[in-house]
Amino acid sequence: MKSVESDNVGWDLTVTGGDVTLKVEVKGLSGSALCVELTPNEYKQMLSPEHRNMYVIYAVTNALTPFAEAYVFYYNAEASHGRCYVWATEDGRLLNIEPLTGARLTLA
Repeated sequence: MKSVESDNVGWDLTVTGGDVTLKVEVKGLSGSALCVELTPNEYKQMLSPEHRNMYVIYAVTNALTPFAEAYVFYYNAEASHGRCYVWATEDGRLLNIEPLTGARLTLA
């Protein structure tokens, strides 16, 4: 496992085992609701054909409590059609993806 957060590649960890490499984006939440945001670069890498099959979203809810719960989402090529991407846990829970557009506001 190698931390690549500071390399700005679009994920936090590169995990290699045998001939499998995973690109893992880690999100920790203090509350119980699973709602995370990706940076534009993270989102781009998540959907890119080059990384999509290796990209993993690892989210932890209640991260600072004894009740922490981890969710691991993988790209599901079989359930994805065209530009509709499906990310799911191994037990079939689906990740809803809502693309957002933002802006940076500063004092002129």
